[in-house]
Amino acid sequence: MNTSRQPAEQAIQLVRIYTPPADPVAINSPLAGEWQTVAAGRSVLLSHHYSYSTPQVKNALDFVQLVDGRGYDGDPNRVESWYGFGEPVLAPADGRVVSVSDIHPDEPIGETGVTPPYGNHIVLDIGNHRYAVMAHLKQGSVQVKNGELVRHGQQIAAVGDSGNSLWPHLHFHVQNSPDLDTQARTIPIVFRDILLTRNGKQTTPAEADLRRGDHIQRLDH
Repeated sequence: MNTSRQPAEQAIQLVRIYTPPADPVAINSPLAGEWQTVAAGRSVLLSHHYSYSTPQVKNALDFVQLVDGRGYDGDPNRVESWYGFGEPVLAPADGRVVSVSDIHPDEPIGETGVTPPYGNHIVLDIGNHRYAVMAHLKQGSVQVKNGELVRHGQQIAAVGDSGNSLWPHLHFHVQNSPDLDTQARTIPIVFRDILLTRNGKQTTPAEADLRRGDHIQRLDH
């Protein structure tokens, strides 16, 4: 291993954290209530997605719901014990549904399934060749169908634990294709109309470039 390259690579990763994204998609949160980002940011220091060689998840974010720093109450091996499980997933923008899956079971805690990686999911055409992807949805929770027009803020599903998911959370990204395949490319996202808590400080930025550890709460006007 060439250890002489490690400080330089770490410096590059730090620069990426603080560099504004190029041509991001400005969008609203797909979740109500307060959630924490456990994977977000354009650096391997902040997101396991960014380290992937496959660009279809490079700018993806993962959200979990925590209370007093814990993701569950009671037996952590029961999916129902997790605070976020079954919470509403909202349309982050006006759009048209182009792909839906709702048949895959929610996996046991700590295990990933043999179902497709995204598990139950919705892909939403939000215009300008941009497609919002919401994944790991709860089995049987999807409330929309292919071709349906949805409005920003409309409940379209619920948070689950299907697919390649160790515990209940929402995987969210925007990509340049309606297809969930290796040809898709993710696009950086900034969030509008949220209360952002970062390092204990609350702000309401016009557009928030999220990082791991941020807490967000959707602001409905």
